[in-house]
Amino acid sequence: MASKATTRKRVAIKKQAVADAKAAGDVLEKMYGPKRQAKMKVNPSAQTHRRGLVVYTSFPIASMEDGGIAGAKRLAEMVKRHGGIPLNPLDIKPWEHPNVACPESYVTSNGHSAACYLRADIAEMLECDAVLLAQGCWDSIGCRAEMEVARVTGIPFYFETADGYIMDNDGRKFGVHPDEPLLFQWGS
Repeated sequence: MASKATTRKRVAIKKQAVADAKAAGDVLEKMYGPKRQAKMKVNPSAQTHRRGLVVYTSFPIASMEDGGIAGAKRLAEMVKRHGGIPLNPLDIKPWEHPNVACPESYVTSNGHSAACYLRADIAEMLECDAVLLAQGCWDSIGCRAEMEVARVTGIPFYFETADGYIMDNDGRKFGVHPDEPLLFQWGS
């Protein structure tokens, strides 16, 4: 049985947690109002000043002749069409490691191995609200690694379909009906 001092300490901690949650809710209410706040289902603590969710776009890079540029543009447009903000791995600087050799990897570019790029990409991806994987992602070591990291860390991930839609793990397609809510917008 807990002592009276331990019980009082637990009560004090709970009261502080309730006060902190109320203060955070007050800030959100001032910024967005109660209706907007209630709709924020996905990662409500993440940079609530944004209009859309930040979506990491995962596509083959090393195996593509254009270095993944076409895939980057295509996925960025899909994310924007669904109300999100795309994060393109081609815009992320590789992991810096002064005075240490690059980790061995299957390809090198600009003095860095693919491992340097992937390490920096995954660090940025972990800050995102969702991940969108391109067609052909199964043929890419990097895409498969990003998908697995998203899966084990609880980041929702979606797939680009051959007919230009976005599909979730349950096989539901988004973007099929013009009146459906935007997938990557707060409260969608």
